[in-house]
Amino acid sequence: MVTKSIKSVHGIVLVFAIDDSSSFDFALRKYELIKERNLPFIFIGNKADLNSKRGQGGVSFEAAKNQAKIWGVNYMETSATSVPVNNLMNKQEY
Repeated sequence: MVTKSIKSVHGIVLVFAIDDSSSFDFALRKYELIKERNLPFIFIGNKADLNSKRGQGGVSFEAAKNQAKIWGVNYMETSATSVPVNNLMNKQEY
């Protein structure tokens, strides 16, 4: 299903949960699909309100930021409860 929907887009917001390293791994795998289609994207860590759970199977800010740097894309963190998701669309620079 992800592959089908990628065919008809102009850009992607690639999101993972900062408290779940398996969602980060999933995002890493989906990057290959994005790269194959040469789509612009931003990398987002969600659930920023759960920052204290990073050490319990989560993903560090540094690891996510470094991955974004390797890919040459912007990275930011957000949360539906504390950092409004619509901030993503209002940011000019991450």
